[in-house]
Amino acid sequence: MTNHDPKYFMTISLNVLNHMGLNLYSNTPAVLAEVIANSWDADATNVNVEFNTGEKTITVADDGTGMNRADVNSKYLYVGYQKRAENESSGQELLTPKYDRRPMGRKGIGKLSLFSIANEIRVFTREESGQPEAFLMDAGKIRAAIDTENPSEVNRYEPEPIDVNGNAPGPHGTSIRISKLKRLRLTEASVKALRCRIARRFSVFGDTYNFNVSINGSPVTLADRDYFHKARFIFQYGDDFAQHCSELEQDENGQVTGCFDRPYRFNATGEHCENGPYSVRGWIAIAWRSNDLDGEGVFENDNLNKITIVVRGKVAQEDVLQEFRLGGMITKYMFGEIEADFLDQDSQPDIATSSRQRISEDDARYQALCQFIHAELKKIWTETNTLKEQAGLRHALDSNPHLKEWYESLRPPRLKKFAEKIFGDIDKAGIDEGERQGAYANGVMLFEHLKMNHAVDLLEEIDVTRVDEFLRYLEDVDALEAEHYRQIVEERLAVIRRLRENVDEDAKERILQEYIFDHLFLLDPG
Repeated sequence: MTNHDPKYFMTISLNVLNHMGLNLYSNTPAVLAEVIANSWDADATNVNVEFNTGEKTITVADDGTGMNRADVNSKYLYVGYQKRAENESSGQELLTPKYDRRPMGRKGIGKLSLFSIANEIRVFTREESGQPEAFLMDAGKIRAAIDTENPSEVNRYEPEPIDVNGNAPGPHGTSIRISKLKRLRLTEASVKALRCRIARRFSVFGDTYNFNVSINGSPVTLADRDYFHKARFIFQYGDDFAQHCSELEQDENGQVTGCFDRPYRFNATGEHCENGPYSVRGWIAIAWRSNDLDGEGVFENDNLNKITIVVRGKVAQEDVLQEFRLGGMITKYMFGEIEADFLDQDSQPDIATSSRQRISEDDARYQALCQFIHAELKKIWTETNTLKEQAGLRHALDSNPHLKEWYESLRPPRLKKFAEKIFGDIDKAGIDEGERQGAYANGVMLFEHLKMNHAVDLLEEIDVTRVDEFLRYLEDVDALEAEHYRQIVEERLAVIRRLRENVDEDAKERILQEYIFDHLFLLDPG
């Protein structure tokens, strides 16, 4: 039996493109991130993403190494081309030829993600000193090829050569024009939102990394992430991220007190270890209010209450926070970004799922990372509750001199501890500034009511991690206040009835004068 007449053989249908590319990604920023990642791998230093709201097209152009015709066919159009395959077997790490970058791509299917958002993809590319190449990939023709393919033959799709027509990159690079968009509506507002989402998907933008990405000619920066100003406390790993946070907690002298450096090396069980095999870089922050993390307007679907995992400078998992069930309100204030490059090593199996939007959960490296993050979240949870109680007291006393006078007059001193808990829990509840004075007043009323009934110790029963319990106490204060007013009204009505009886009985004038003197409110009809 010859090699040309095998007894068994495997065939791959073009229909696999439906599963690997045409419907691979669920959102536009993730798709564009794949194109930008290819520019990084091509040693580009400048990438411009052009959103044309008039023509409804997106163009991603870079000044990378570009491709000749052989590269186009053997690499770009080769579905599943693994640029790191040879290095995996040798045990050496693959680096890009010009800037020694660690490539982001691995599976060789990211370029297919473009068909998740558009039906036509035009590619213009040129390597240095080479001739430009240009071709059109049409989703409709790919599907037609899938429908008519012959199972007994080797099938392939042949993109259509097109004229460059002035669209060739400069001396070298690649330009990809995405048109006939599917569900994406390009407007000024949506472009603004896409800028923000793209900025959040990478940690390697800027001169530090010699990789500058612009959108419609304007450079994308960390400020475009539009969330650092929401941080009240930040716990950082391996770098200074607090420098980007303009609203961190401060003391009465204006010194930042909301920044904390945390150990960032750990072992296979997630425990801190100076010589541990794993290390991370990044931050976990606590927002001022939980609704600061809600999406709104063009960001309606962008809830920031999550911690993303970044690998090799690009988001590998949208959210790891949801993996943990910590309970309590404080998790609703959390957001962050953890860079864990050890999850993607050339010498180790690929840890990413086929969708490229999640990490395989049964991998030992990912489990070690999750154990580390879980321990950190518990530490942050406890630390933040203490910090909020201390800050809550300071904010309350600084905001209202009468409140401060009341607090300082409390005797014995142990009562101050309970008052501090009230102010701290109001702070942890994230009540808006305009409503805080009312909350403080209700809190004082609750305190005085319990003190009067020798039940201040009940405040100790409120779980500091369960702010909702405290809020239920505050709701009871409204009923308490209403009850006080009801008692006052009943007493005054009784006085008025007695005065009427005296008048009807023609009581002496002196008796009426003495009665009114004892109840002066009778002189004020209000």
